[in-house]
Amino acid sequence: KANIDTYKSKDLLKVEWQWTPMVDHTVWEDMDELRTGHYSSHVWSPYVIPRAIQLKHFFHCRARYSTIEFGTQWTYRILDFNEFSGSDSTTDIYDDGHTELCSNCYEDEERRVDTIDVSNLNICTVDQLRSTLYGSTSMASKEATCSDQWFLHLLFGSMGTVDPDLAMDLFRNSYGYAWQPDDKLREQFFADKVPVVREESEDDKPTAPKSVYDYCVYTSWLKHRVLEVSNTLGPIERYYKPPTAEYYGFPEDSDSSREEDGEELGWEELLQSHLNSKQQEGTTTRK
Repeated sequence: KANIDTYKSKDLLKVEWQWTPMVDHTVWEDMDELRTGHYSSHVWSPYVIPRAIQLKHFFHCRARYSTIEFGTQWTYRILDFNEFSGSDSTTDIYDDGHTELCSNCYEDEERRVDTIDVSNLNICTVDQLRSTLYGSTSMASKEATCSDQWFLHLLFGSMGTVDPDLAMDLFRNSYGYAWQPDDKLREQFFADKVPVVREESEDDKPTAPKSVYDYCVYTSWLKHRVLEVSNTLGPIERYYKPPTAEYYGFPEDSDSSREEDGEELGWEELLQSHLNSKQQEGTTTRK
């Protein structure tokens, strides 16, 4: 709610953002550290359009003796109320039918290598979702509602990702890889006097750098993708590099795949198990 008020005060959002968020399920480690979280939400069209977007966000992170289970995923489903009746089983929030928006996980839990998938977080998906809520993707529509960048911020925020840097969830759990300029790049930025936005800045306006340390900032993989898709990459973010084997200290030709050896459930299996149990609960309730 605070983020939405901020967007309105800065004239970044010109129509109501109508959403119904819910922290659906949480499992805690020692009562103060989130192990598993499942968030869901519906975002409704602010106009007389009988459509909505159903959103889900899953997070799991658990440290074991020598490995770490980690996975986070965002999905969506477009609801068109002209296409089904209220008795249709497809209205169940836990039914299948969601499309992955993006995700990150450790496929190799021992090496802890980020496996990022943003292939569906693209301008075509953004246009589809904007059309669902606003009925148009025209420039006039964006001027009357919000830009693609802030649309995505609001969309992720509706699933519990309210961090402006898109790096952490509601409980300050990391979404994984974040890129930082190396020493050579920082020196280049400082020599070129590339403007920076300071954390203490109230208006988010870039200012002249004071030292190379002004460029010791991180860009999360999710923030970079949002900026890339919305065509708003800054002079620093455009140098972003995805994680590589070398980044993790492995040989470039190393195989980071994990063999199936009967080990305990990974994050994807845990997610499916959770959704199945929720679906069974819904079926029992309806009976």
